[in-house]
This record gives sequence, C-alpha cells and structure tokens, in this order.
Amino acid sequence: MSKVRIRNITIMLGSMLFVLTGVGISPSLPGMSDYFNHLPDSEFFVKLTLTIPALIIALTAPFAGILLDRWGRRPVILLSLILYGVAGSSGFWMDSLSGILIGRAFLGLATAGLMSGIITLIGDLYSGEKLHRFMGYQSAALGIGGLIFLVLSGILADIGWRYPFLIHLHAFVVIPGVIFAVKEPNIDVEKFEANPPKVKVLFPWKLTLIINSISFSAMLLIFLFPVHLPFFLTSELGATNSYVGVALALQSTAAIFLGLLYWRIKARLPFQGIMAIIFLCIGINHLIIALFADLTFLAGGMLIGGISLGLLAPNTNVWVSTTTQGSNRGRAVSIMVSVVFLAQFLAPIVSQPILRSVSFTGVFGYGAGISFLLSLILMATHKRKLL
Repeated sequence: MSKVRIRNITIMLGSMLFVLTGVGISPSLPGMSDYFNHLPDSEFFVKLTLTIPALIIALTAPFAGILLDRWGRRPVILLSLILYGVAGSSGFWMDSLSGILIGRAFLGLATAGLMSGIITLIGDLYSGEKLHRFMGYQSAALGIGGLIFLVLSGILADIGWRYPFLIHLHAFVVIPGVIFAVKEPNIDVEKFEANPPKVKVLFPWKLTLIINSISFSAMLLIFLFPVHLPFFLTSELGATNSYVGVALALQSTAAIFLGLLYWRIKARLPFQGIMAIIFLCIGINHLIIALFADLTFLAGGMLIGGISLGLLAPNTNVWVSTTTQGSNRGRAVSIMVSVVFLAQFLAPIVSQPILRSVSFTGVFGYGAGISFLLSLILMATHKRKLL
C-alpha cells in the first residue's frame, strides 16, 4: 500500500474523532445523571460534560490556527492525538463530576488542534473537484465514525455509563499513520515561484463572517438532538440507552451516503443552495420529533436529519478552504472550527429556558420553525454572490 493511500486512510480515521468528541458519550448522559443525582442541578451539569469540549474548542481553535501556520500541520496533529487519547478516556477513571469536566476540557483542547490541523491539511493537499470529492469522503468517514461509535457507545452505556469514555483511545490507533505517512506540505511554493506576490494577501473577513454565521446556526440546531434526545427517549418513550445510540447513529447512516455524493451535488448547486437544503432537512427532523412521540417516526426523522449532517461538514470545509490561501488557511479553518463548537456548547444553554417552559417537544418545535425560516432565506438568496 502506497504512502499516499495510508495518509488518506489516516486522515479519515483521524476525522472520525471529530464526531466522538461531540456526541460519543451522549448515550451515557442518563446513567451519569442518575449517578450524580445527589448534586444540585446534576442533569444540567451532566449535559455540560457533553458540551464543555465545545467551549474549549471555541476558545482555543484560533490559537491552534496560529500554531498551524507557524509550526506546521504535522506537529500540531501529533500532539493533539496524544492529548486526545489521554484526556478523552479520563472520564472512565474519574469519580467526581468536576474531574470529568476537567478531562473533557482537555479533550476540547486536543480536538481544537486535531480538527483544525486535519481540515487545513486537506485544503493544502487538494483543490478543485479533488477537494470537493475528498471533503465528501471525509464527511462519509464522519458518518461511519458516528455510526460505529454511537452504536458501540449505546451498548457500552447499558453495561455502565463510564465505558463509552474508553472509545476515545481510538486516537492512539491514528498516531502510527501520522508518523509514517503524513508529511508537512509545501504551502503555495509553486505559486510563489511562478508569480511572486506583489502585495500582501488580505484575510477575507467579510466572507468568513457570513460563512461562520450560517455554520453556527446550523450546528446549534443540529446539536439539540444529542443534547436532548437521550432524555426525551428514555424518560418519555421508555427507550434503552442502546436505542439512544442507534437513533443518533441513524443520522450518521444517512450522512455516509450524502458525504459520498457531495461532490456531485456541489457541481450543481452553490454553497448557499446546499445550506438551504441542510436547514430544510434539519427542520423536518425537528418537526417530526415535535409532532410524533413514536419511535418509528423518530427513526425516519433522524434519517432525514442525517442529510444535513452529511452535507454540512464538506460544504463549510470546502467553502472556507477555497476562499483562503495557504498562508492564512490555518487561521480561517480554525475560526470556523471555533464557531461550530461554540454552537455545540451553547445548545443546552440556549435551549434550557425553552425546555423548562414548553418541554422537549416545544424545543424541537421551535427548532423546526427557525430551520425552515433560514432555509427560505437561503433559497431566496442562493444565487447572489456574498462578496
């Protein structure tokens, strides 16, 4: 097997860890909440164990981008993988909620470097249709990771809520491939030799703000599922933790196929048009959960919601990568990573007041209305240039 193929497989295996950070312990939440029910507001703080990595990623990803552009992609990725494995699995050993939160915080620090590094590396290695295709493959890898990790996490959570934390040791499987097959790319060397830059390339702040605002909204709405669905299924529908894992994995199943098709979809639609489809599917998923307290309908809704999950990652990654140059791509990607994970962190905080006043179905009902509105706005403006 060639080093290029090993490198690409390594990138895919590393990309699977993105999903694990966000929702990997989601099936553990009800059991963890019961274990710490003697603490005040235990359910809320247990939900924060799912989202605290997102806050740390949001705070540290811009600094990871600076390191990527100064130190290089490979060293940051390697250090991040080591920290990921140690911090991610620490929840298995910790016996205090505060200790688990600290471990999850360090997991966020590792993910900031890892995610920014891998997405930036892909942007360095590929361009044009090859970039669209590879980002789609990466999205499929995210879907495969979500499918495997969530089903496994659900099974392990039925054994004990601590066991899903051990899945984070997957990071150590990726390290040998990085050492052996990933080389530091020569950023824009050929371009600069042929056409020496006469002026400094300006950072595209306006377009970055627009892309990140759209990405923030999409991720906030999507992340309501792993935050609230486990409690909704177990408390109101009597589902097991294993079923919670399967329900969330259904999104990943659909995401696999949409990731593989992304490059074909992108050949026909602009970025905004694809985002309109993403919000439409998110809205349908929310609406089905809000209207039908039935496991069969819910499964169908999660499959439709998986369309949005499969398209969001490659669409935003390609959008950012193709509008920035290699000399500042690390910074642009890290800002996007920061914004996406800030949305994940804020999901339980923003929705908690709604949950207290209108219940779980009300949260998903509001989510549906907002999603449909954003979809209509993007449909109406998808042919306009953003710059």
